Amino acid sequence: MDVAASFKRTFIKRSKEKREFPHIYFMLAIIIGVMTIATYLVPAGAYDRVQGEDGREMIDPTSYAELESSPVSLLGMLKAVPQGMVEAAPVIFFTFVIGGVFVTLRSAGVIELGVGKIAKSFFLISRSY
Repeated sequence: MDVAASFKRTFIKRSKEKREFPHIYFMLAIIIGVMTIATYLVPAGAYDRVQGEDGREMIDPTSYAELESSPVSLLGMLKAVPQGMVEAAPVIFFTFVIGGVFVTLRSAGVIELGVGKIAKSFFLISRSY
């Protein structure tokens, strides 16, 4: 069998297959890994903050100073997600509660009923003109 023909059949077969989007956890792991590597490559620095004319805190663009670099280790990378979840626990909890409330309201039909009543009231108001 000809190698070119075999390659052509394989290539045509693969091009017809539908490609799936990578899983979100895989994408997050890649992003975390890239950001960890970036801590070794990007120099650390900071700007001074000053009070603006309107009383807001602003950054002085001429005050950049490099700081001592503190790259993230492999262990630090692995500990970052659980630490972030602990620090963001109130927000995560609130999001779950609100999500649960919406699921409950939707399963009871309350949201659809409310939207229907609002739509009917707008329809009646618009007909009265």
